[in-house]
Amino acid sequence: ACDMVVVPSRYEPFGLVMIEAWAHHKPLVATKAVGPRATAQDEVDALMVPIDDVDALVRAITRMHNDHALRETLVRHGYAHFQRDYTIQSAVAQYTQLYQEVLQIGSLANRNFSPINQLTDRVRRFLNM
Repeated sequence: ACDMVVVPSRYEPFGLVMIEAWAHHKPLVATKAVGPRATAQDEVDALMVPIDDVDALVRAITRMHNDHALRETLVRHGYAHFQRDYTIQSAVAQYTQLYQEVLQIGSLANRNFSPINQLTDRVRRFLNM
């Protein structure tokens, strides 16, 4: 139960809490640490502020609190981002694509190279389950 999620991290390698915010339809304010910077888009699915800039963090939180339309837009885009990239279905689709790419590489490799053959055979069996 919250009005918004704030991730004021100096160091955040991925930002699982951001994914959880999006999954639960919560607006997000985050610093531009490595993970959030690579995952979220400023003014699209989050408000992003510089690391250690307390004034910018306060302004972003205040803006989020006061601007209902902004919150709704960020929530809508954040949830769409979650649906596209982080649900079980999307993860399975991404792994399936990865395995198919591995199969292509394996079929292009020297067919006498046993580890590649074994890997591609195992992936083919997995995908045909």
